[in-house]
Amino acid sequence: MATILGQAFVSWLVQKVNKSVAELTIAIGRDSRLSGPTLMQPVIAGITSVGSPGYDFEMASTPAKSLSLHEQFLEDAQYGSNTVLAA
Repeated sequence: MATILGQAFVSWLVQKVNKSVAELTIAIGRDSRLSGPTLMQPVIAGITSVGSPGYDFEMASTPAKSLSLHEQFLEDAQYGSNTVLAA
């Protein structure tokens, strides 16, 4: 199920931002729930299976994830989207 959710997120994002899958770079973080590490790899597998790079930011707060979108905080990498696993 988590793999399908990763694929669906990419599909939704392609339509939302009007970019191709290859143009997307997705940062994924998770909260402190015990299920987070178990869900992270299938979600990333779903994202990458449709051709978009997905990066594991491990445990990160929602505000920290929002900062990943700003170039001044990650000079070497710009992320087009981010999501936080909370399950």
